[in-house]
Formats: sequence, structure tokens, C-alpha cells
Amino acid sequence: MKILKMVALLSLSMMLFGCGNSKQAEPNKAGSEAVQSDASKSDNNKLDDDTIQSYFSELKRQLPMRVSSTTQLVDLTIGNNVVDYKYVVTGNKKNFSSSNVQKMTSDNLKNKYCENRDPDLVKLRNSFPDGINHHYYFKDEDKELFSVHLVPSDCDAK
Repeated sequence: MKILKMVALLSLSMMLFGCGNSKQAEPNKAGSEAVQSDASKSDNNKLDDDTIQSYFSELKRQLPMRVSSTTQLVDLTIGNNVVDYKYVVTGNKKNFSSSNVQKMTSDNLKNKYCENRDPDLVKLRNSFPDGINHHYYFKDEDKELFSVHLVPSDCDAK
């Protein structure tokens, strides 16, 4: 199951991020090349809005998506420099209410979030300076079990 998830994630990432922007910006003849260069450097660490919308639209079409034997990603929203993921869990509710499960989940999410192996995923992380939220709900209940909030600065403490 993990291999299938990795293949799906890699395929999705390659499909969405594999094509570069073939349009090159024309140099500014007005003498503000230094300002343009600085702006380009900061933009190189983020994805453009169209790429972000494409990525999340494609991901949303695949929902609900099983992420573990007891957890499904059922919704996601983006806005105001933050991404919110909503998960539904099944099984024994007491198991998910324990602080050990919450800490383990938080640590695993942070490790994935802070990986620097894929430059496009780093750009995706940098595109949301207010971070991401993972919200966990028990099946058929509206009350949140717990949530995990991650921001790019969490990766500096690694």
C-alpha cells in the first residue's frame, strides 16, 4: 500500500511540476534590472498561483483518498497563505485521543513537510508562509479529535 501511495504521489508531482515555464521574461530596458533580479530570486522559491491551483484541483478530484488503514483524506482547502487538510479516522476512538498518537502523527507530518529532497515540494511549502493544518475527525462526528499546524519555520528547528 505504501508503494502505491508513493507511486501516486510521484506521478502526481511529476505530472504537475514536470513542465517548466517555457516563456522567458524579457529583460526590462528601463534600468530596474537589479530589482527584477531580486524579485526573480524570491519567486524561484515559490510556485505560481496557476500551478498551485492545478496541483490542488487535481488532488481534490482524487478525494476521498486513503492515507492509512484507519485514515482517509476527505477534503482540502487553500486560502490566505494556508492549506487545510481534513481527515476522517475509523477504529477505536480512544486510540486516536491519546497524546502518543497525536505526537507520533505530528512528528511524522513534520518529517514529511520538512523534507528537502524534491525542490518542487520545497517550493510548494514556501508558497504557503502561514503553513498547513491537518485536522483529524472521527468518522460520523463533527468534533475535531486533534489538529497539527506546521509552518516553514518548523523546518529550521530540525
